[in-house]
Amino acid sequence: MIGKRYQGEKKDNGGDRKSVPHNEEVKPTAQRIVEQNKVSHATVERAEKFANAVDKVAENVGINPQRILSTHYQIFHHFFLLLELQLP
Repeated sequence: MIGKRYQGEKKDNGGDRKSVPHNEEVKPTAQRIVEQNKVSHATVERAEKFANAVDKVAENVGINPQRILSTHYQIFHHFFLLLELQLP
């Protein structure tokens, strides 16, 4: 899942740029995911929001997030984004 991958790979404040060789380009995490998955930057951002929404709903309902994701993705995507706005 792109959203979870993005959450896991991104670093606060741009990550560790000191350990990268001087002549090597450092690409932002989102840009790497965009290029590798051939999706738009907006898709990566939406996927992260969706992952957050699924986690929040799963936590509030008390079920495993994988159980939510095993259902029909298209039906639940917008539903979970709307629910995320209403949950504390």
